Amino acid sequence: MVRLRRLQLASALAVWMALTTATRAEDPPPSEIGAFVEQTAYLPHSDRQLWTERTGHDESPAQGQFGLAERINALTRGRVQLEGGYIFTYDRGEDVSVTEHALPDLLLRIGLTERLELRVGWPGYRSVDYGGDWGDLSYDETLDPNVGFMFDLWQQSGWRPQTALSAAVPIAMEDDPLVFDSLQPVAQLLYLWYLNDRWSIGGTTGMAIFEEYGDRYGQLQQSLDVDYVLSDRLGTFVQWTVLMDHGSEDDGSQHLLSAGLARLWTERFQTSLEMGAGLNQRAPDFLAALRFAYRF
Repeated sequence: MVRLRRLQLASALAVWMALTTATRAEDPPPSEIGAFVEQTAYLPHSDRQLWTERTGHDESPAQGQFGLAERINALTRGRVQLEGGYIFTYDRGEDVSVTEHALPDLLLRIGLTERLELRVGWPGYRSVDYGGDWGDLSYDETLDPNVGFMFDLWQQSGWRPQTALSAAVPIAMEDDPLVFDSLQPVAQLLYLWYLNDRWSIGGTTGMAIFEEYGDRYGQLQQSLDVDYVLSDRLGTFVQWTVLMDHGSEDDGSQHLLSAGLARLWTERFQTSLEMGAGLNQRAPDFLAALRFAYRF
């Protein structure tokens, strides 16, 4: 059977890829704006998919199932898929507002075997604008590409969820090979329960490593998804995401609640729109992501 899927944000997600707000010595006071995107594989790359789910070695039309199915089911051997999108975040503190734009958040997915998928991602460019009583400031930067994989571990059996493992590492563009300029999970476990033909629930648990001005620390990433199929070509989803820093100068967590729609326009082309709001002070006030995927 073929199940439709929604695009996911990119870490990942894979992976998610997510954006981090960096502050420089000459920058204005930092905001609590967070790093959210879900690169595939999201967490490593954004990955909300509508695409067909594999059943054995074949693909055939059937009613869709949205959510984590795409991240858990690798592309069939020989298939290639290109994803990308635009991500917007906004946060406002007591005396500063921060706006971020990121694109094209590209992810190339290549099916190597029936269970193994190669993923090459490039978050692209990030533009950050600060505003406050002291004046305005903006800067742009290019984020490092990354390479990773996703491997199907096992299918759902009773209460045991369908499970997959994904991992990604950056292709460092600086002298230090361990510099992480963007959110790049080292490893991520994905799990999913199909409740019936329309409902599914799942989640991801991942770990990322960062380097910011000599401060190297880890980050636990956790998400929970609830997905519902509206029709063969349209689905909706709700997602809760939390990022928890450990070992940084300013440990803390960010919580985000988001929802969206995904639509399959043709058998090869799909889009999704996701909007979310921060649930605590450290998280961004608002996030929006528009994504596409094309299967060759």
